[in-house]
Amino acid sequence: MNLIMGIDPGFKGAVAVLEPISRALKGIWDIPTKYSELEERTVFDLPALSSLIESQATQIKYAFIEKVSAMPSQGVVSMFRFGEGYGMLQGLLAGALIPTFHSPSSVWKSAMGLTKDKNISRRKAAELFPDYANSFELKSHDGRAEAALLAYFASRLNDIY
Repeated sequence: MNLIMGIDPGFKGAVAVLEPISRALKGIWDIPTKYSELEERTVFDLPALSSLIESQATQIKYAFIEKVSAMPSQGVVSMFRFGEGYGMLQGLLAGALIPTFHSPSSVWKSAMGLTKDKNISRRKAAELFPDYANSFELKSHDGRAEAALLAYFASRLNDIY
């Protein structure tokens, strides 16, 4: 029970698990989603997400999740769905008894020398985790990169506390 979980929430987000001493990435998974015929849109696959978190729970010391907030350019429905996913993740982590900490992207990205540019995040993740570099190759892999970088950021805090 010593690994750190980093989570980039959202439909294109991901979950990463990192060993804090060696800072070795132990695994990375996209947030499970599925298409709902009833709602006629993509939704979180809660049973799959719950299984993912539960499968890692006994090894996790704590989780670090990016704190979400509304952005002026987002529509009301989009903001609600993003917040809904964030709340679901918090509930699943609490249900798995995983202590959870939150950080706004502006804080952790600044500490890591990153900007809002997702391509920079993908390059930094590939540099820090060369064994997983192919997991960050595509633009659509920015959630994976940011989950891994968030876990790395949390491991640096682990050194302090």
